Amino acid sequence: MVNPFKNLAAAIFFIVLTQGHGHGQELISNGNFESGVFPPWSIIDQAGGSGSWFLSTPGSNTPSSGIATASNPSGGSFYSVTDQGGPGCHVLLQSFTVPANAPIVTLHFEMFVNNSATAVTVNPAGLDYTATPNQHARVDLLTSSASPFDTGAGVIHNFYIGADPGPIPNPYKAYDVNISPFVVPGTTYQLRFAEADNQLFFNMGVDNVRVTASAPVPGPVSPYYLTAGEQGKNWVLQGASVINSWPQQHPQGVGEYAIAVSDTVRDLGSFYLNKTTLGSQYTLGGTFTGVSYPYPVANAAFWDGASDGTSNYSVDFNHGGVYIFNSDWTNPQLLFSTASDYLGITFDVTTNTLWIATFHSSVVEHRDLTGSLISSFSVPFTGISCLAMDPADQTLWLGSQNKEGTFYQYAQEGTQLSSVTYSQLQHQNTLGGEFLVTAATP
Repeated sequence: MVNPFKNLAAAIFFIVLTQGHGHGQELISNGNFESGVFPPWSIIDQAGGSGSWFLSTPGSNTPSSGIATASNPSGGSFYSVTDQGGPGCHVLLQSFTVPANAPIVTLHFEMFVNNSATAVTVNPAGLDYTATPNQHARVDLLTSSASPFDTGAGVIHNFYIGADPGPIPNPYKAYDVNISPFVVPGTTYQLRFAEADNQLFFNMGVDNVRVTASAPVPGPVSPYYLTAGEQGKNWVLQGASVINSWPQQHPQGVGEYAIAVSDTVRDLGSFYLNKTTLGSQYTLGGTFTGVSYPYPVANAAFWDGASDGTSNYSVDFNHGGVYIFNSDWTNPQLLFSTASDYLGITFDVTTNTLWIATFHSSVVEHRDLTGSLISSFSVPFTGISCLAMDPADQTLWLGSQNKEGTFYQYAQEGTQLSSVTYSQLQHQNTLGGEFLVTAATP
């Protein structure tokens, strides 16, 4: 049996170093409305309706109906809000063009949606106040040719639909979205804030809108936790830097490898050449908590780990099979069977699915929790390790035992986005890798 401690022949790859969120080019003008006028925003009101978009001062009553609104600590003198005296439908729209050299584009806006009616209704007719009942707000990315009220083919992605549930006045909420997967460099789009109301007063407040094309910076956005049990060490990477490291509590044998990270760092020990090693719990800063973990499955080889915020996961390299564990690595249960040679694993809390990777055949697979294959892609190297998903941008990171210290970023469809090399890790046999995961909101 081939094992992950036998270094494979080195391969040379030409890698472009790109990734991250940097300070970049702002694509929306007058997003904070501090000019005191709307342009270059366009206002379109459905014919025959009541009301429109207005400029107002954060925290003041709405200009027409006089309904209370919340203050905005990050607001200035003006924000935009809908108000009316009867049914209507109102659109606030601005076009923008993504630069040709913009790999990362992000959307930020701050918004409240106050609904004076008892219910939120999204009528199938869409943005049309003549369709009854209809009482909702929405935020969308549109094609450049979409009409202002389009809710069909012209909608590339919807970011919000409905109304805020709390009592009036609802507070402003900040929304931050990586829209890179939805845009193509060199292409023009429209950003739309809109609402339809025909039940009672409805106030949609918007401020501090930004669409930013970021200059790339290297490395993962979130802290990337790694285990190098053979060297008895844990590492944490972020951006182009090593931001932390610490010695493992149980470095015997080949040390601690499979890793899960949520409120703490939980390393599982290892089983190799008939030597079994305990695992350890650490604070996020690397302090041993005094908790050790017995190895849960005899003769299994768990080298990488994952967490959904509640349970841990790993895959048995020796015999195959994805396992689910309690958060303390107890109560192992076979989730689904696989062939041997799978080593990398990570959990996607946004879809409740798993990603696993083979060590010697260069394949990364996306599977549901029954083991059914959703998608897969191949990479141009073997020795895949440290498979993890960065929650900041939903990209996959992985290492290769072919080139210790170098880590590669991939889009979920299999496009390589970047790589970065850390000189301190060039002789570290990192196999386990994970980002901090919190449980998905029910």
